[in-house]
Amino acid sequence: AVSYTWSNGPVSHTTSANPPASTVYTVTGESAAGCLNTKKVELTVNANAVTLAPTASVCAGENATLTASGLTTYSWSNGSHFSALVVSPPTSSLYFVQGMDPFGCTLTGSVSLMVHGAPNVDINASKTQVCRGEPITLEASGAGQYQWRTNESTALISQVLNVDVPHQFTVTGTNSQGCTDTDVVTIQVSSCLSVGEEQMNAVTLYPNPTNGVLRLGGVTASSAITVTDITGKT
Repeated sequence: AVSYTWSNGPVSHTTSANPPASTVYTVTGESAAGCLNTKKVELTVNANAVTLAPTASVCAGENATLTASGLTTYSWSNGSHFSALVVSPPTSSLYFVQGMDPFGCTLTGSVSLMVHGAPNVDINASKTQVCRGEPITLEASGAGQYQWRTNESTALISQVLNVDVPHQFTVTGTNSQGCTDTDVVTIQVSSCLSVGEEQMNAVTLYPNPTNGVLRLGGVTASSAITVTDITGKT
């Protein structure tokens, strides 16, 4: 042919195109005798894209897994070359991944990961040393919701400690973003009734434990004895 006309406009034996999607182009050629002939050519555009499946947000200190697909090779902004990336950033961060698709095209994608701060949960006890059977109150603060190991779910709880052993109380608090923190407090419990048996120069104190009445042995009329219990009462 002596002249060519393309469907996308140019009148030349060549044309250039950058279509956003696969497109069919037609070229018509005309001979010197005025005869026409038409041919079609399809330009296939690679519409592949890197697909990212992120965890939208995490709490501080937690791991998040970012997964990319659609590539044959992977290169993350932190240097990893796997399709899945496990991260635990201290603050909200942006991650990039680049690689080749099956057609040899270079594709790039990015994903942002939001990091929420954890609450600062604290237990305030009315007392940390009590006598057996004495009530105490425990109040949690620093979060929006609370769950005690005692199965109570209010910030303020009351307990009566009837066994003279150390009691440990644990509470987990959750903030509005679902992040948690845990605090523990130990309450020391004593019977507060017994008097330790003392022997000084053949002086004896009994019974042990006592119900409040104490007998002394080996005491003369001129003896001066002071007895102090575990709480400091004399």
